[in-house]
Amino acid sequence: MDTDGEIVLLKEKINLFLIQEDTFWKQRAKTFWIRDGDMNTKFFHAAATSRKQKNKITKLFNDEDVEISSQEGLCNLSI
Repeated sequence: MDTDGEIVLLKEKINLFLIQEDTFWKQRAKTFWIRDGDMNTKFFHAAATSRKQKNKITKLFNDEDVEISSQEGLCNLSI
């Protein structure tokens, strides 16, 4: 196998390992959450607040590609 082919193969293996590691940590975090539950600690409040901020929609674009960011505009925007 030529050097370029080996490099491509190694890069693919590295990417696979990185994906597996990411999946492992996500699963471990969920296991921790299920096992320990919401103990009303500072950590769990911070996690919930962070998740809420991440999931918040602050702006959308209408059919004419005009940005809508007001609460009233977002509520009246049709899909």
